[in-house]
Amino acid sequence: MNANSIFSLHRMIKSLLCIVLLLTNANAQLVNSETGVFWLRNDGDDSNSGTSSAEAWQTLNHASTEISGGDILIIDGNGGPIDMAGQQVSFTSAAGLDGTRNQWTRIIGVNDATITASNPNTTYVILKLDADYLELNNITFDGNRGEPTYGSRYMIVRPEDQTVIGQTKNIRIVNCTFKDNAGISNNEDNTKYVYRLFIEHCSFANVRFAISLETANFRSDLGSEVRIENCSFYGDNNSGGWVYRSESASNSGLTSFKNNIVSNFHTVFRTHGTSWQAAAVENAFNLYNTYTTFDDDGNITVNSTSKTGIDPLFVDPANDVLNIQASSPAIGFGALGQTIGFDKRSAIDASY
Repeated sequence: MNANSIFSLHRMIKSLLCIVLLLTNANAQLVNSETGVFWLRNDGDDSNSGTSSAEAWQTLNHASTEISGGDILIIDGNGGPIDMAGQQVSFTSAAGLDGTRNQWTRIIGVNDATITASNPNTTYVILKLDADYLELNNITFDGNRGEPTYGSRYMIVRPEDQTVIGQTKNIRIVNCTFKDNAGISNNEDNTKYVYRLFIEHCSFANVRFAISLETANFRSDLGSEVRIENCSFYGDNNSGGWVYRSESASNSGLTSFKNNIVSNFHTVFRTHGTSWQAAAVENAFNLYNTYTTFDDDGNITVNSTSKTGIDPLFVDPANDVLNIQASSPAIGFGALGQTIGFDKRSAIDASY
């Protein structure tokens, strides 16, 4: 057996062990007694029961109407990429029950689960996170634009709620990969919604708008929180647009930007001419390579614990691989000697 075969076998065994642990390990406390576990595969069938990989559903549109509070939806990449061409999928009915870890509704990828689109030059593809206590974990979002980095966004993961004003929404996006102009953006038509948005251990490669919150939806004065931690951002040839953009920067909701790696992005914080509430942003232990502008209003400065002009030594950033090399300066750079940036963990890590 050659090295590649051994590596593939190791990955398969690891994925199977993750699934078994997810479903059976009581100590992980991921599943409560009333939680349903359902499966989705591109080669599945929406007429199936959805209760196993062999009985998997096929489309996110169908799955979004079937799962409910506290359920787990496992997207199995062995069936191929999930094609969302021309779709806008809403998870309104999938709200978690409360903030307890095992009560969240979770959409978890295994076996390199990928959501993409086969016709990336038509209607936006939008995955709407319009329910409270909702988590995305271990999924790759591929915008499939096939054009320079400054091309328009196409695939959008969008926190939103069009019905309840002032209700707090808790959204977690963890272990996910966004590439080729897939990103996170809110619904620009909404106002006065309050979110607690946590983006952790994610990578954004060759995207124009990595995280774009363009109206007053995320307002720190109303209690919004946006935490971006342990993520990696890469824009090809310094044309990667913005890491974080807000039209309402004085109440942007951004409360923590730390332990991140930013390389070759045009602007780190883009505010469209309004002033950042700089004192509210915890900006620490970040590594920055090259960028045109750090903060276009000049109200946020690079924290003394951060460093600029540092090559993070990504493995293959041109091809969207933002894992770090063994000699990367990101290793041990963070507080207490932690490694910063993208660190794709097991989908069933209960420590989050």
